Amino acid sequence: MLKARVDRRRPTLDYNLLAYGILIASDITTILGSGYLAYFLRFGAWTMPPHYRSALAIALITSFVIFPNLRLYAGWLNKPVWIRLQSLILGWGAVALALITIAYMVKESESYSRLWFGTWFLLGGIALNLLRGLATHLLARIRASQGVRRRVVIVGQGAIAERAIWHAHHHGDGSFKVCRVVPLDYDQSTANLGGIESRLLSKRVSLANFVERAGIDEVWFCLALRDEHVLRDFQSRLAHTAVTQRFMPDIDAYRVLRSQITEVAGLTSLNLNTSPIFGANRALKTIEDLVLSALILALISPLLAVIAIAIKLTSAGPALYKQQRVGWNGQEFRMLKFRTMPVHAEAESGPVWMDPSSNRTTRLGQLLRHTSLDELPQFINVIKGDMSIVGPRPERPAFVGQLKHEVPGYMQKHLVKAGITGLAQINGWRGNTDLRKRIEWDLYYIEHWSLWLDLKIIVLTPFKGFMNEHAY
Repeated sequence: MLKARVDRRRPTLDYNLLAYGILIASDITTILGSGYLAYFLRFGAWTMPPHYRSALAIALITSFVIFPNLRLYAGWLNKPVWIRLQSLILGWGAVALALITIAYMVKESESYSRLWFGTWFLLGGIALNLLRGLATHLLARIRASQGVRRRVVIVGQGAIAERAIWHAHHHGDGSFKVCRVVPLDYDQSTANLGGIESRLLSKRVSLANFVERAGIDEVWFCLALRDEHVLRDFQSRLAHTAVTQRFMPDIDAYRVLRSQITEVAGLTSLNLNTSPIFGANRALKTIEDLVLSALILALISPLLAVIAIAIKLTSAGPALYKQQRVGWNGQEFRMLKFRTMPVHAEAESGPVWMDPSSNRTTRLGQLLRHTSLDELPQFINVIKGDMSIVGPRPERPAFVGQLKHEVPGYMQKHLVKAGITGLAQINGWRGNTDLRKRIEWDLYYIEHWSLWLDLKIIVLTPFKGFMNEHAY
């Protein structure tokens, strides 16, 4: 039994608050400083007109919306250097894109010097990385000097507890130290999990006494959801302590997407399946879709005209084909494609899976499908709001009704808008391929969605998504 209480007097420094403050101050300094420096280099004066100062203010506000959603503050020190660089470039680029869009919408784009704008964002991108690097170094030294580590006891055993120990030591930003694991039964009482002692407490020492005497800051309950009675029992034992308690259930045993704790109608809710496209993320995704689709349509309009004329010359019927598909939230919409089959090709058979042996496409249609050029009119669907550039490919209602009973997690792909291209497509899972593999990639995309992932998929699509042996 412990004889004396461990002295755990440490500085009262709120490290997380300090980290946020330093990083935010760094960003404000960068955005304003680079804007004024760019103005001086362009015009030879430091005094800005009001509309230039307004642009700086809008950039600040926009960054405070975009940067937190790209996790440019939370857990910043724990990220690899290349991830930090990618996130900063993406975040600063998104701010630039938002400012350009706003300027064109309010018809004020001609009021600003393009040279000033370009210089500002070049200097800002460089300064963001330099000042963030200095801030990161400063925060790391402060953390090391203060020894800010919270002492943790884990109640649980097996893989759940072992995973918690690993995450505490590798993803806890150096803030946690697991001191003891208290298992639930004697079979685990002599185990060693991740180098941490795992044994039952003595009958003479309650968990509350151990927490008080060992100077424990937090107790993590790493239990299965079925062990709620165990959780209630331990909570009652700790009722007279001020220790922080966290319940970390074995959520990975269930099929979840972007699980999180929220409040719904005043009730605490553990969300099992949620869409990443809401709030600020929805605004960012919409800006991305509208701006890029408008640019792409402007660039490919001559190609669209050539394909439409070629279809009219080689087969009777319209150039465009409208087909019912299932998209966001299971709602149906009419998806545009270039027609690749003769008119009324499905009049007798109805909707059927495309088979290379069926030979129902026209000669030009076969080429369009193989190169995915028949999908280009869907950028119009994106402008209309029916689709997104990146997302799971939509399916026809008749097939959805069948597949939702056969493929696990199939309907979860409708938590986001359907896309022209997606993670499954650039990895070769399109056309006549394994549907389960496609859904796995679609759900991975939803779970890990970010603007950076969208841009990566868009860039890779011309190289990995257009030409495909499984497209008929």
